[in-house]
Amino acid sequence: MKNRTWILILGALTLLATVALAEEGQSAADLWNKTKIVTAYTLNTRINPFDLEVEVRDGTAFLTGTVRTEEEKQLAEQLALSVEGIDKVNNEILLDANIPQNQARFDLSRAVSDANITAMVKSQLLWNDLTHALKINVSTNNGVVTLAGPVSSEEEAEEVLRIAQRTRMVEGVDNQLQVGPQAAAADSGR
Repeated sequence: MKNRTWILILGALTLLATVALAEEGQSAADLWNKTKIVTAYTLNTRINPFDLEVEVRDGTAFLTGTVRTEEEKQLAEQLALSVEGIDKVNNEILLDANIPQNQARFDLSRAVSDANITAMVKSQLLWNDLTHALKINVSTNNGVVTLAGPVSSEEEAEEVLRIAQRTRMVEGVDNQLQVGPQAAAADSGR
């Protein structure tokens, strides 16, 4: 279900960006960069993308709208600058501390982010010859990855922990792995 939501969000953003192209006559590169910025805002848990407007012309992002804090305004600018193809940002976002937060959107964004983290950790475990990935349960809640299940050795436990800790966006790891012989026969679970 979470993957379906993710696909719907990206599909909707792409459709909206295509409509914007037809209406404004933007170049394909500008349209693509706008779509990447709006997607970055949508996936970020600190910014409400519905409060912001993004336009891109010749590699310059023009940001307008209203956010609650200076931190959110600067984050919006930094996310835009992080998009390849954006050379400059004209940040005209206004501050208004009285804007209500959209908790449902933040919850959805967090759920998508957590699902993405879980998938990244699990796929790395599947590709690693030292780990028995099918025996290891990986779950993520608010950026904290929980690892549970049997591993055959301390070496495997350390490798699983290292993979989780080095995965992008992971904020912490709860290691509940159990070292013991129960995982030794799991060679087919790689």
